[in-house]
Amino acid sequence: MFRFHARPGRSWQLWSLSVALTASAALAQGLPDVAGMKEAFRKQQQANEQALRQYSWKSRTEVRVGGEVKSTVLQMVRYGADGKQQKTVIGGQQAKEKSKLLQKTPVGALVTRVKKKKAEEFKEGLRKLLEAYAEIPEERMQWFMKQATFQPGQDAMQGTIRISGTDVVKLYDTLSIWVDLKTREKRRLEIVTALDGDPVRVVSEFGKLPDGTTYTKLTTVDVKSKEMKMVTENFDFTRGGTP
Repeated sequence: MFRFHARPGRSWQLWSLSVALTASAALAQGLPDVAGMKEAFRKQQQANEQALRQYSWKSRTEVRVGGEVKSTVLQMVRYGADGKQQKTVIGGQQAKEKSKLLQKTPVGALVTRVKKKKAEEFKEGLRKLLEAYAEIPEERMQWFMKQATFQPGQDAMQGTIRISGTDVVKLYDTLSIWVDLKTREKRRLEIVTALDGDPVRVVSEFGKLPDGTTYTKLTTVDVKSKEMKMVTENFDFTRGGTP
């Protein structure tokens, strides 16, 4: 099993990037007091991260291959004294392998092992790839900021600015962030990249708790060439205790 979660405590680079890019976008549109807006947004995101640390929540990840559920895992997530997320598995299940006559023969068993090994290698590669995007170095984000383009958000993303750049972690990849022009909050994040020649698309949607704290609500990882889709949902947030 492999999982990907947007981790607020370790993804401060993306928030910092959003601050600078939103200010740059505002400057391009002729909005006043860009420096003041940038500083206000920076403080807002720092406060949001601190507020989120007061919560514990549940996280459910489902992996589908060819439309069939292969595994699900339910975790309890909270922040430890060191400021890092602590995750405890509290439920889930693995799909049972279907019995096939071919698998009962020596050749069939070998083929099954080879396929399983390749699948595990791909999963491990995917896990490392997603971690690379969750922990982009600050200097790389600064480079991204300098070469990014800005476009108004379309359709459901109206009222946002779309900030996009390429070659962020891997050659020819694309990172896009939609930022609300009024609230300065991230609304959506999309990564288009590849693993061993297979296109990988990651989309994160953000939600807001009753006290205004924002969080990663839903993350979808789609590898169409493998007919694989992984969906992680965060929910049941409780402040100062166990959900």
